[in-house]
Amino acid sequence: MDVCNLDWSIIATYQGVMGTYLGVAATIASPIIVAIYIYKKWHDQKGKEVIANEAKEILKIVEELKNDYMYRYGNMDSLINYKELFSKEDLSTNRINSSRNDRKYRDRVRLLLEIIEDKDIEAVQSDIKNYGFQYIHQEMRVDNEEKLKILEKKLNLLVDSLNDLNRILIEYMMYKKEIVFRSKSA
Repeated sequence: MDVCNLDWSIIATYQGVMGTYLGVAATIASPIIVAIYIYKKWHDQKGKEVIANEAKEILKIVEELKNDYMYRYGNMDSLINYKELFSKEDLSTNRINSSRNDRKYRDRVRLLLEIIEDKDIEAVQSDIKNYGFQYIHQEMRVDNEEKLKILEKKLNLLVDSLNDLNRILIEYMMYKKEIVFRSKSA
């Protein structure tokens, strides 16, 4: 009873030919596969580098912003405790510079968050926005020592939040934090 009768001589003939074709295909494909692998690794590394550089730039702006707010607090302290040292023009100029730095900061962070997903940065960003608003609101109300102490507390909350952001950005700068890129919209 012949259930399956194969002519192995035909298969053996084609095996040699197929082996030759597979060998040629592997020879051609292997450099392409290696090139694709190298490109993918390079592309991922370049993305990390771009985020690290952006984090570095934001870090610089955050430091300027902290200095601006501390300088503004010093001006308010001079207004209350050292009236002879207070300069209204100096305070006005610093508020303008602070506003510019705040705009640069918000633009850079917004750009970063359009590129990557990071819930920690989003949470800290929300705190910074909230404390910044509270600080500015309180700054306009300072007219005595008690309100200056409240302003100092608002400043400390703001600076602490900015420092929290710095810690996150440093992780990106040092390539320690995993980057999750936002998916591309259609």
